[in-house]
Amino acid sequence: MVGVVRPGGWRRSSKCESAGCVEVWRDASSVQVRNSTDEDGPVLRFEVAAWAVFVRGVEALSAERQTPA
Repeated sequence: MVGVVRPGGWRRSSKCESAGCVEVWRDASSVQVRNSTDEDGPVLRFEVAAWAVFVRGVEALSAERQTPA
């Protein structure tokens, strides 16, 4: 994952130019996602495999939108 490492190991996309981004933290068994503007707020936790499926889906949608009609 390309990004900026924040305190505690949280990562934010290098393309994030505002405070309103998500941050991601990963260990061997899970991926956690939080709102960068609410570091003490709720955290979504995903199994690594489920996160990989989500990322592939986002990448596919992004590629589809970039394909000229």
